Amino acid sequence: MSLSAPIVTGQDATAGSGFIPVVMPTGINVGDLVIAIPYTGGAFPSGGVTPSGWTNLINGATDQVYTQTVTSTAINGTTVDFPSGAGAGGSVRAIVIVIRSSFGLAKVDSTAQFLEASNSGTLAAITPNSGDSQLIFSECNSTSYTYTPALTNSITNPLSVYDIGVAFSADPIYSGTAYSYSTPSGGMWIGTFLITEASPPNAPSLTSPGNGAYIDATTNPSFTANNNSTDSANINARAMRLKASGATSYNYFNVSTGAFQSTIIWNAVNYAPGAAGTFGPISGLSNGITDNWSMADQEGLANLQGPFASDFTVNMQAGPSLSINAPAG
Repeated sequence: MSLSAPIVTGQDATAGSGFIPVVMPTGINVGDLVIAIPYTGGAFPSGGVTPSGWTNLINGATDQVYTQTVTSTAINGTTVDFPSGAGAGGSVRAIVIVIRSSFGLAKVDSTAQFLEASNSGTLAAITPNSGDSQLIFSECNSTSYTYTPALTNSITNPLSVYDIGVAFSADPIYSGTAYSYSTPSGGMWIGTFLITEASPPNAPSLTSPGNGAYIDATTNPSFTANNNSTDSANINARAMRLKASGATSYNYFNVSTGAFQSTIIWNAVNYAPGAAGTFGPISGLSNGITDNWSMADQEGLANLQGPFASDFTVNMQAGPSLSINAPAG
């Protein structure tokens, strides 16, 4: 993982007609995860139009949570108009959190939680997947409050009394721990997210046929490998290559046609981390040849492709036959 501590901004704004203008900070890079949390004094519309490129992760009563994995640095310093509800009044506020990703695309895990408009409460414990980072954020309309465990990187919006606190850990320190908060007056808004950064899978582990095995090609053998995910994402595509030992170029198996072709093809699959995946039975192979074969995987967060495993060899050879000729009958 190469996620780093977040950029956090808090801001007041004047609501427009049906929208809340939220200013993006500068210094956002491609691959970063941006979380925008606009607030309005009135109820959000249930069918508000989500700005292009954003995902409405959580639709709360007075707060909403939007996320975007950045694909262009043109977002820096721009104003994004998020939908607001009726009765928003003139004063609204927002939190913008940028999680820096120096390698690949970062995304929020499906276990995100968000509680709002309550003086106290507890977020359920979240257990991260391998490679996850954890983000906890809060805002409250009182300067007297309690967080357990304590939040770091607390900032105060200079234009109001609303305090914003953020805690971030690349190695989730709150794993499996409930998170409680309280304030003597007003309300608090608090959420916790697990964040996964996309990274290419490692080469799969080739399992069958075993290295150096002998197989009769006329049995139409299958080929199996276990995927080695590095970002807790499923494998969504796999490539398989094969060549006769000593040949200079590989051919690649096309699941759709059931045949090999000269150009690489990534066949759609859906394998959970660590699970085995099989191609076959494969016809058209010839006996009397030793073949080199291997596979490579593509992860499902950002379609990042990993390397081929070191080749296994398989000896294509028919088994011997036996004829009994004596004694006769």
